[in-house]
Amino acid sequence: MIYDRIFTTHPGRIAFFLAFMFLGSLIFPIPRVAATSTPAIEIASGINFDGVGASVVLPYPTGSGGITSGDLLIVAICTATNSGQFNGVNLTDEGFALFHDWESGDGAVKSAWYYYKVADGGEPANVSIGTVANIELSIQAFRIVGYRTGVGLNSFMAFASTDSLASAPNSPDLNPAGWDSEPTLWLTFGCMDADTGVPFYNASPSGYVTIRTDVGSGTDGTALQSAYRGTTAASENPGAFGVSANPSFWTATTIAIRAQLDPPLVTLAATGIGQDRARLNGRLDSLLVRVG
Repeated sequence: MIYDRIFTTHPGRIAFFLAFMFLGSLIFPIPRVAATSTPAIEIASGINFDGVGASVVLPYPTGSGGITSGDLLIVAICTATNSGQFNGVNLTDEGFALFHDWESGDGAVKSAWYYYKVADGGEPANVSIGTVANIELSIQAFRIVGYRTGVGLNSFMAFASTDSLASAPNSPDLNPAGWDSEPTLWLTFGCMDADTGVPFYNASPSGYVTIRTDVGSGTDGTALQSAYRGTTAASENPGAFGVSANPSFWTATTIAIRAQLDPPLVTLAATGIGQDRARLNGRLDSLLVRVG
């Protein structure tokens, strides 16, 4: 589309300015603009599983608008069992990839698992976790937009975990390699044992907003709490969750999700430059010219 703009104030200066813009666009590459806002969590869902030998189905975090192609989907799983380990085979069959897992150091198989998928827009209402036996799970899923697309996993997401016994879950410090101080979505997860729902979470780390709390009711149950913070920083140390009593084991995880870059500045070519007229070729939604 071609736009004609007639300037009546300082026409000579404006014509020179437009000509300078045109010549500059031919000589200098157009830089991308740094990110100005953090990624956002559109919606989250979660379930608990306290049974034996049943198929586990998790509702996708679709919301009223549904999942759009390119959305980042993350599934967090907190497990507690002494006789078997969740293997996530169904999640990988449905297009998810395991990007991080952590086993507590108490000698039992008690772990946190994290999967991700870039949505194709054709996701069903539910995601099948799989048939599990003699294992208890707390599971949460998240749909995230505004993250940095078109690059490898390690360029838009970083993560770290730790574990301990007989204390409150305390997410570790995370300083993503190669990142600058930039808008980042920081997620923190606490995964702990919660026999028949005790102990329970009563606070997220200071400065963080709670997303979900999912607590099982079994005698070897689990409790998973997630929280987020959006801030411009190169590193983050979320700190400890608040709990009603110290669990016998826990794992805690910090995840950083890098913001999408803003669209590049657009320079339009100008032709027909005269004393009081210039023709701009291309799409122009707004123009601010300051003279003098």
